[in-house]
Amino acid sequence: MRKGDRKVLVISLDGASFDLLGPWIHEGRLPNIAWMIKNGVSGHLTSAFPPVTPVAWASFMTGKNPGKHGITDFELRQKGNYGKVIANSSNIDGETLWAILSKANKRVGVVHVPLTYPPEKVNGLIVSGFVMSPAVSTYPPNLAKKLFSRVSGYEKIYSDIQLVHYTPGMDDAYLKSIYNATVKEVDATFFLMENYEWDFFITHFYFGDQVQHFLWKYIDPKHPAYDPESSKKCGDLILMYYQRIDDIIGKILTDLSEDATIIVMSDHGFGPLYKRVYINHWLRKLGLLKLKESRKPWQVKVGLTQEGIVKFVEKHGLAKFLIRNVPRPLARIWYWRLPLSRPTLEDIDYSQTKAYSMGHVGQIFINVKGRDPEGIIEPGEYEEFRNYLIRELYELRDPEDGEKIVDRVFRKEEVYWGPHLDWTADLLFVMRNMSYITQESPWEFGPNLDSLMDPSGDLVAWHRMNGLFIVTGPEIRKRVSIENARIIDIAPTILYIFGIPIPSDMDGRVLKEIFKPDSHLAKNEIQYRSIKASLREEYVLTEDEEKEIKRRLKELGYLG
Repeated sequence: MRKGDRKVLVISLDGASFDLLGPWIHEGRLPNIAWMIKNGVSGHLTSAFPPVTPVAWASFMTGKNPGKHGITDFELRQKGNYGKVIANSSNIDGETLWAILSKANKRVGVVHVPLTYPPEKVNGLIVSGFVMSPAVSTYPPNLAKKLFSRVSGYEKIYSDIQLVHYTPGMDDAYLKSIYNATVKEVDATFFLMENYEWDFFITHFYFGDQVQHFLWKYIDPKHPAYDPESSKKCGDLILMYYQRIDDIIGKILTDLSEDATIIVMSDHGFGPLYKRVYINHWLRKLGLLKLKESRKPWQVKVGLTQEGIVKFVEKHGLAKFLIRNVPRPLARIWYWRLPLSRPTLEDIDYSQTKAYSMGHVGQIFINVKGRDPEGIIEPGEYEEFRNYLIRELYELRDPEDGEKIVDRVFRKEEVYWGPHLDWTADLLFVMRNMSYITQESPWEFGPNLDSLMDPSGDLVAWHRMNGLFIVTGPEIRKRVSIENARIIDIAPTILYIFGIPIPSDMDGRVLKEIFKPDSHLAKNEIQYRSIKASLREEYVLTEDEEKEIKRRLKELGYLG
């Protein structure tokens, strides 16, 4: 690092929120985060909608809403057909924060941030985030070899991540695998911070997301999966992870000079997950979605399917034996190559389908004539049909308690604006504060499926809109709370700190209230600049890359 220059460091804690961390901070269990709060500005940070990893991070990078940057889920609709592809960095419409900083001759370091594969060419370095990368990938390309040689075990970080797969009853082993991967995240971060010059640096610690997804049941007595005896043993596992992260923050605070601005933030929050709702099944029951007849492969006829194998393993109690004796990479490759016995989105007959659901949280796409390849809803009937769906959604009830489950339905133009609006979901909705989600599932088209919804299974928590935001620095106010901060506000605020004009198409605002009233940053005028079209060469994932990323997303709980 160069001494004396203005520096901004962002530490991202995936899925962290004050709802979870607040009581531990108050009890003194996270002393370094507590120190930052006392010596800085803090508050909730509203995520992008829906609060899904690629949507949130594209919004962070660009300061724009999804209608402008075009990332609306892990998978993107293909124009001209109904297929989907895994999103990658080249699909982001607009300049990223680090691209803008690079053009202003600022040295940048971007480490493990999701949706950075393939890495851009920047004035500095990028290590792609592994959640949506097929393998370790860096800019400059030779940086990967340096990491392998200088960071112990880093060349195995992807195999470590393959082992980070939750299995009930093996919580200690699960947390150990997470710690092993986190150590490599930390070691890579410190190696790069200490050995490369930078003005802006961001590092992302991912596994807080995973420990909450699968271990939330141990800290929430209201959760259906809560077990008092198991919670006595495992109730501190999530806290233990965050205490390690707090120690890391403490080391960073000690190592950095006092003139640095340090931001701790998260891409979204967390809360309990109770049920998966099969919206496509619901649309099918309403007569709005039709399936085509499809020939079943021979494996399905003999029961050699993903569902069949799972049932066989569960029936004979073979899970622990297989985990201990079959190499996980071999088992996962074999398993994901097996077919499903049930229809999938690929089996929808779009020529007879009026609406269908894709993605997470709650999204419905209307099959519009002239817009969609086999659209059947006339443009003149679009609004009437959309209003009909809204009315039906508000009447949707949980058969167990008879109560309505939909909190709010949004027309897409109520939450998005921009050139990609046509390709976003026509309706987006929230069910019971996201404790119910619509994540695509291989079970939603089952021939004998009578239930509209099922318990969430091993995935016991899900994302929420409220992330966290903490900032300290020489020009930052102390012991101050902030309200109405959004994830799209961070990029313009960082550009303002560096004195770089903000692109006029950013939707975020500069968080000027975080600065001391007598500081230059509080008094300076915000500068904007007009934008020019910034075309990025599209990168198409290879078939192997797509399979690898999909496989990992399935194992981490993001794809059904």
